[in-house]
Amino acid sequence: MRVNQVKSRIFSRRLESSSERGAGLIEFSFVFPFLLLFMVGISEFGRGYKIYQNITNATREGARLSSKQYYNQPTNAPDMLRNRMTNYISSLGLDPSLYQGTATSISGTTAWEYGDYPNGAYLRIDQAKTFPKVGSPGNVLTGSQIEIRYPYSFVFFGPVVRLVVPNSTPSNSIFLKNSTFIQNE
Repeated sequence: MRVNQVKSRIFSRRLESSSERGAGLIEFSFVFPFLLLFMVGISEFGRGYKIYQNITNATREGARLSSKQYYNQPTNAPDMLRNRMTNYISSLGLDPSLYQGTATSISGTTAWEYGDYPNGAYLRIDQAKTFPKVGSPGNVLTGSQIEIRYPYSFVFFGPVVRLVVPNSTPSNSIFLKNSTFIQNE
């Protein structure tokens, strides 16, 4: 009788062990898509944030140059300034071709647009933007404002979202935008 009890215990432990493994596999199959979505989301956020920082740096560089007296002349702007900015954007690994072509004048000889404003990617240069002087009500300063809108395409996020929610149609791209003001010299 004792031998049969030992065999029975061994057999029941094997059943428990295999059923626990099966339960763990089923639980993992439920959790894995969400874990994958979370990890891909972190990766996409990191890529997007890097591009956003590059756009921020490009607007700062453009506003700094635009505020200089040499670049703030109607005969020198806007193409020289745009060329410097697109070279900078290209050096960061971004696509400068979005801002090519002839400038569209916004307000005479002080503001221009390149690209597809307001719906697509664009570069706006405004060298006569006015803003109030801090601590001096009624006084205004003139400065340069550079605004960039750049498309960001999701590489992995869309397919992973469709894995978790099969009937969804997530957008594959968004626009990142930043602008910088600097007082003219």
